[in-house]
Amino acid sequence: MREDDRQEMTDPLWYDRVEPDVPPGLMLNAVAYLVLLVIAGIRIAISVYWLPDSFWCRVSRRLARHRAAGH
Repeated sequence: MREDDRQEMTDPLWYDRVEPDVPPGLMLNAVAYLVLLVIAGIRIAISVYWLPDSFWCRVSRRLARHRAAGH
């Protein structure tokens, strides 16, 4: 390190020291929450899509057991 070097050249973290930590802006937060809502919506849609199939599988198994028992 030389005395005539600028601070930016000798300190690799000069930018972190100069810039204060700024929280994410409103737009970035809004986009992040929108992505989370879309992902949750997709997961709910998938589970609702498969709900009738799983329901009818349970019903048919129960009916098959009931018939096998002879009632």
